[in-house]
Amino acid sequence: MEKISAVKSHLEKLKRYGLENIEPGSINCYLFSSGEFIVRQEDEIEGLRVITKGKAKACRTSPNGKNLIFCYYVQDGIIGEIELITGVVKTENNIIAVGEVECLIIDDRVIKEELKTNIKFLTSIGEELSKKMLKVADNFVSSALLGGEQRLCSYILQNSADNYFYDNLTDVSCSISMSYRHMFRLLKQLCKEKILKKEKRGYTILDKKQLKKYTEKE
Repeated sequence: MEKISAVKSHLEKLKRYGLENIEPGSINCYLFSSGEFIVRQEDEIEGLRVITKGKAKACRTSPNGKNLIFCYYVQDGIIGEIELITGVVKTENNIIAVGEVECLIIDDRVIKEELKTNIKFLTSIGEELSKKMLKVADNFVSSALLGGEQRLCSYILQNSADNYFYDNLTDVSCSISMSYRHMFRLLKQLCKEKILKKEKRGYTILDKKQLKKYTEKE
């Protein structure tokens, strides 16, 4: 994690949520590298986070140490609105950067005051929560009804950054409800078909168009 200066484009993102009038001194901007935790499960709340660039995944760690992926924030999105609305003092989920992520963190006391008086902000939070609920529902339907190859290819597309896919494969197999051995066989097959290429730490997507076709198979 590296603290960086907030620029005009970062602050422009706040207009979407009706937060453009917040004092700049209550906003910090950070750059996270791929794989870094933006938020850790059970950490105390520091403030509301707004992703201004990049992609991050939301997951929860079970007592056995495995991670279940819930949804993705692509390009932008709020992190911490559930905790803000419910008043809990610790974060519910892990939020992990997929590729480089730029994120604004707004002071908790300031954001709670905005929640009391800022109708646009309150409406935006409702919209964000609705979208995430729909995304979680889509993921559940995918796990329950789609074939293994479809689930894996869909996961790779969602979790890739700049045509590169890297994740903990044990967590992947758990998230798509597939045995590790079967998932690994499918990955080898995708490499054999030159849709993916195995790299030292992950996979390069060679044929994104074909990968998408696999997600649409009946």
